[in-house]
Amino acid sequence: DEGGGGGGALPVLEQMLEETQAEAAEELAAEADEALRAEVSKAVADLPSVGACNGLRALVEQSQQARESALRLFREVGGPARLAGLLHSPETSYVLPYVLDAEGTADFLAAIAAEPEAGSGAWRHLTSLLVDAADLRSKVYAATAIAGLARTLGEAREALCANGFGQALLQCLQWCSTQAVPPQEVQRHACTALAELLEGQEELKLALIDLGVLRLLLALLTTVPDVIRASVTCIGRLAGGSEACSDHLARVGALPGLCALLWDRALLGNDAMIAELAALALANIASSSAVAFSMLSERDDFDALKLELLGALGLAAGSRLAKEEAGSMTDYTGGHPLDYTGSSVCGRWEGRGAAGAGIVFEKGADGRYSKSYDNPNFCDNPQYALTVAADCEICVTVWDTEEEARRKTNQSVELMVSLIGLPRGQDDEEEFTEAVVQLCPADFTWVQDRPSYEFREIPEVHEACWACPSYWRTRKAVLRAKAKAGIKYLLVPHTARPGGVTSFVVSVTSTEDVHLSPPLTRWHKVPTPIVEWPLGARASDGTRA
Repeated sequence: DEGGGGGGALPVLEQMLEETQAEAAEELAAEADEALRAEVSKAVADLPSVGACNGLRALVEQSQQARESALRLFREVGGPARLAGLLHSPETSYVLPYVLDAEGTADFLAAIAAEPEAGSGAWRHLTSLLVDAADLRSKVYAATAIAGLARTLGEAREALCANGFGQALLQCLQWCSTQAVPPQEVQRHACTALAELLEGQEELKLALIDLGVLRLLLALLTTVPDVIRASVTCIGRLAGGSEACSDHLARVGALPGLCALLWDRALLGNDAMIAELAALALANIASSSAVAFSMLSERDDFDALKLELLGALGLAAGSRLAKEEAGSMTDYTGGHPLDYTGSSVCGRWEGRGAAGAGIVFEKGADGRYSKSYDNPNFCDNPQYALTVAADCEICVTVWDTEEEARRKTNQSVELMVSLIGLPRGQDDEEEFTEAVVQLCPADFTWVQDRPSYEFREIPEVHEACWACPSYWRTRKAVLRAKAKAGIKYLLVPHTARPGGVTSFVVSVTSTEDVHLSPPLTRWHKVPTPIVEWPLGARASDGTRA
């Protein structure tokens, strides 16, 4: 039967075609791999020349797929062992953080351990670049290499500590402080390396405190933003979970300087992350030391300060969800002396769920924002139920977990969050009335939370009340509010404009029990109740709407 034979032959031909295409793809991949191997091998052989270092960095930074292949081939051709023998060269320190992943770092450490005498010499060469070199570039490269090794693998951190790199970084900072014009780039990288090195190293923390590291770090809090950011990170790492270190930080006067960073309006206009890091450092200190917490509680601005600390703790607790799937949730608590509890959920804005704010603004030629159109799709944003056990103050943070990955492309998503106190039903206080879907905008009371460095008072969110921050920012949005027990709250994280596709983590932290529930299904979504943006709303650049 010719018809039947043809029908049977066609699937066979299609299978043969698929197999041929797969074989051709494998051959092309193998050829590309061989070409890349040859390129990596030549660069490794030419180390530590500047051209070889730049070539390896370029191969690693092409794409994620290229990075994985290049790092694998770098290990296979013996690159980590080659680097271990070339630590006398500044160029080796320069390229080291780019080409050593966790497996490569393990190979690097194994090569150093295989020949103890040569290995000790390699560490001495790296120390000499950091401490003795007159060339500032060599100091920067050495500090960058130390930070990269300590960040990548715990065993590398232990080896660096055992070979005295904590004290070497302190010497580098001491040298910087004696210069007529302190080299800020060296200070920044040395602080960053020290912060990476201090992770989990309690003995090193106490040893460096005895040697005067705090005096140097506190002096850097009045320099330039890049150095301040690195110094604050290092101070926070010193405190992290250590009562002895936190007590010492409090007694040497670290608290006023860190608190001042929270309210420095001029500084925050340039680098809002400094305030985040300062709040996290203060939270680490206050949650570890009764002495520090007592000092902070005596301040006039303690109420506003406490919410800053709670927000930082919520951001830190929620960060564990950063790589989880949308819908993942966690609750967290902290004990004496700073008692707190909170709830976090991971979500994503995409498709209809990336609905943006209720009112969309466009930036004009004069730099001012003006209302463009009402957004009828606001109710499609992710929604969560918030329950509070008692009247309390809460801090809501929404964090864009993909912001750092987008920096290279200069793409940004501006974040917002709305907290809505919904009205009760007339017949049953435990259920919301169906009329909530038809509420007139006038039925909601608008309240705003202005930045804490502008205005310390915290808005109260009651029934039929809509609260949001008075500004939007990239990376993180913050809303402080007074919540009341018995009121059902709807929490709506959203972007400033529709179409902002990204993943986020929203956290709510308080001194009382609070809890976020999964996205609402049985409650009606609230339609756009916004008729005009609250007076004085501002964009991230400070421009008033």
